[in-house]
Amino acid sequence: MEKDYLVAVDLEGIHGVVGEPYKSLYPDVPDYAVALENAVKEVNCATAALFEAGAGRVAVWDNHGTGKNLDFTKIDPRVIRVENLPQPRYERFSFAKNFNFAGIILLGYHSKEGSFNGVLAHTYSAKTVQYIKIGGKTMGEAEIDAYVAGSMGIPVLFCASDDVCVKQVEETIPGIHTVVTKIGKGRNRAEFLDEEKVLADIHDKVLDSVRNPNKPVVLSYPCAIEMNYTRAETAEAVLQKVRNYGQDAHYGETTHILRSTLRDAKDLEAFI
Repeated sequence: MEKDYLVAVDLEGIHGVVGEPYKSLYPDVPDYAVALENAVKEVNCATAALFEAGAGRVAVWDNHGTGKNLDFTKIDPRVIRVENLPQPRYERFSFAKNFNFAGIILLGYHSKEGSFNGVLAHTYSAKTVQYIKIGGKTMGEAEIDAYVAGSMGIPVLFCASDDVCVKQVEETIPGIHTVVTKIGKGRNRAEFLDEEKVLADIHDKVLDSVRNPNKPVVLSYPCAIEMNYTRAETAEAVLQKVRNYGQDAHYGETTHILRSTLRDAKDLEAFI
């Protein structure tokens, strides 16, 4: 059976991008247009490598904000555009049931909220979430996606981002292939690396990741989760939501902190 691959695309970790202070990477920020242009280049390099390695199908998931960012007319026409399927309860990678994914490629992901020198570092929302701890370890979006995918038996094979995010991912996913797109010097400062080399490295490392894949990472359940929200109102809303799903959750030391014991990956998805 031919193997399928997913290219999951965020924007903050794309090469040539640093954004602006106090703003997220959206159309009102000049770097947003740069991110879109450069993301297409990274996607096409990764896609070319996947097909070269013998991929049956390659799906591309625009995973930034509304998911309506990338111009797919500029992306390899062989790819399949995917979005999360509508469902009563949020399910990460809900489209995976329609594919035979052998691995996931992460492009443009970023480091977790509060990371020193992490470019545009945040965890889901810079205005909402202070941190997420799973099993006592603070995690970012790339690591959490790796664990959710791992619960389905799918490994995250590759990640391209700034050096801070890459280090965090390497600490969580043994054997993952990575490419550093820029050296973080602050939340909105970076040393940009040569674009031609970055793109060539993405192609070569993605190719190598398919030929020499690492294993999925999985959490050991039951597992503790703790989330610290900027606003108490947000914590209250999430608390009600997860309780409606039948999960046991409670406040921590303040009304900004929620704690629960995860029974499986679906419990984890309820918090994100």
